[in-house]
Amino acid sequence: MFNIFRTDGPAYRVALTIYNLLALNFLWVVFSIPLITIGASTTALFYVTGKIMRKEEYRIGADFWKSFKENFRQATIIWLILVLMFYLVITNLLAIKPLGMGNFLYYMQYLILFEIVVVGIYIFPLLSRYHMTIIHAFKMALFIGNRHLLATFFCLMFFPGIYYLLSWRFNLILIIALFMAAVYAFWVSYFVKDKFLLYVREEGPDDYAEEEETIEE
Repeated sequence: MFNIFRTDGPAYRVALTIYNLLALNFLWVVFSIPLITIGASTTALFYVTGKIMRKEEYRIGADFWKSFKENFRQATIIWLILVLMFYLVITNLLAIKPLGMGNFLYYMQYLILFEIVVVGIYIFPLLSRYHMTIIHAFKMALFIGNRHLLATFFCLMFFPGIYYLLSWRFNLILIIALFMAAVYAFWVSYFVKDKFLLYVREEGPDDYAEEEETIEE
């Protein structure tokens, strides 16, 4: 019975997972406070959760900070581009219907909005793991997200799930707030990790881990 409390037992693993989620969510919130840094903090979040998911060695604080620094420029530019694109599409949606410009343009904006969300799901996990240019990151996120629509669907289901939990038990909002970003990163990392391996080749040492992983063109 007492084996469950050993360091290799289920109770310890559950406690460690809870601690990791709390610590990662706290780091993500703190590093996202300036708002402009959300892209870099999200990339760092995926970097650590990806290592946990792949059962690699990790140090939460050190690895989060390392990824944050090394991906800051690219992740920030990507984040700003996504925000701008999202703003433009929402503005178009609000403007097109009153002007009576037709259903085609109106629904096209929804399609573009969906593709922006798809890119947003995949681009930060990609950037956290692979070395690539900003343009290449957008291309690969769009390609993988549309080629693996089932995985994309399950990634998107995280948000209706959170909405359902809040509508079911609104007093869960504090618990969800403490874990949401980290749980989201774990959720997405689970569904995308095998998909990335379909488009990767390994080449020698990496700045992050023991090996460099690059996306094939």
